[in-house]
Amino acid sequence: MSRSRFSKLLDRAGRLRASSIFLCQNEPSLLRVQGAVLPLPDDPDWSENELSEVLRSLVQAGPRRTFEERGRIEFSYTDSRGSIWIGSALRQEAGISLSFQSFAPPAKQPVPSPFLEAASADLGWVWVVGKRGAGKTSILERCVVELAQKRSAHVLVLERDVSRIRTPTKGYPFLLEHQTYRTNEEVASLLRDSDPDVAVVDDLDGGVAFMACAKLAARGRLVVTSHRAGTVQQALVHSILSVRREDRRRFRELVARRFTAGLLQVLVSRNTGIGKAACHELVMGGDALSRFLRTQPFAPATGGLPGRELELKDGLLNLVQRAVVHPACALATTPNEGSLRRAMAASGFDLDGSAPPAPTELPPELRREPRVKVPNGIANVSVLDQHGRCEHLLQGRVLDLSSTGLGLEVPRPLRRQVEVQVAFTLGNEQLEARGVVRSSRRKTGGTRWLAGVSLTFVAPSVRARIDEFVRLES
Repeated sequence: MSRSRFSKLLDRAGRLRASSIFLCQNEPSLLRVQGAVLPLPDDPDWSENELSEVLRSLVQAGPRRTFEERGRIEFSYTDSRGSIWIGSALRQEAGISLSFQSFAPPAKQPVPSPFLEAASADLGWVWVVGKRGAGKTSILERCVVELAQKRSAHVLVLERDVSRIRTPTKGYPFLLEHQTYRTNEEVASLLRDSDPDVAVVDDLDGGVAFMACAKLAARGRLVVTSHRAGTVQQALVHSILSVRREDRRRFRELVARRFTAGLLQVLVSRNTGIGKAACHELVMGGDALSRFLRTQPFAPATGGLPGRELELKDGLLNLVQRAVVHPACALATTPNEGSLRRAMAASGFDLDGSAPPAPTELPPELRREPRVKVPNGIANVSVLDQHGRCEHLLQGRVLDLSSTGLGLEVPRPLRRQVEVQVAFTLGNEQLEARGVVRSSRRKTGGTRWLAGVSLTFVAPSVRARIDEFVRLES
């Protein structure tokens, strides 16, 4: 029972575009939707037996023994939609808790082409930088896909604790060796023993691991690594300070010779509240950057790095100008608030406004509300263009409805997110409402299409009539 309940929860989280799922003992399911952690209003509490059964169904016997010994494990899971969730199980005094973070597919992550070219070259050291949850692993997977399209090679992928990067299904045949590690010493040992053509290391940290990657790049290999830091310069400073004092001069020389590209990625909440927009800062290697790396004392307060091809400030300003993100969200995201604030003030933006507040409950169109069947719900569906005018007219029928949505049967598919106006029969009354198509699929064994419409513009009288119909029928 708990396994099927968890599968339904994953399916529902996908429909709600939730970025995180939290399951705690004696509490209902919690989803992170539009940046806020919200409870599901109709979800019962999870028992200890249910959570234990879910954990048994997701992880193998070995990790389960680790969980019994240490009280914490991490794992990955792919649901029926093909979405990857990074799971974490924790045992505390209050009981078992499970959390799942969605892993965005790499195809949805825009990556600058100069960086991808550097990440698929024959040699060099390529850095991916960002804070926790900034999508660094997705960029590494995109680099592996790019490698498969351009060359044959022995590729060693090292990930901390959990395997996220998938094997490309198309491209040149190459040997992909996949390993997980826990300590920096393991990274050095795996790189030394395998001696790959390409090394991809996720979440690189620690002087021993940094030095092992630098030595591998110095031998003419391609090394692609990700680092948790706010800027590329912070990542470089951290790497230098992590190496033993007696090895720092040599390490800086190796980095100066082999550093080819550094990409910083930040994710900013969109104005719509659904999803996040990616923005980048790109630093390319060259003579100026090499001299800087050899001679700069690298105090934490030093100026910017030379070789910048993309400025994070320019990218965030562009998102604000296109009304993709709110100015306050952009200012809260950038590591250099002063320069972005001056640029936005020069463009005439109001910098005193606050960001849109996070929701305190699920939007009505996303809740699971009672849906009732509609007998003889004849409907005329007007598909509207961007100006709100009727583009074409379809005849169908309303199958079921709730106070926030309709289920339609129509003779042809409807594009998702397109706006429609529906005139339908509800009992003996003719009602009319507008909404946005949120789903469309073909009816099994037939030529008709089923579509779900989220009602957005409904007159109060029509809303009251729908609510009354739902209450009486349910």
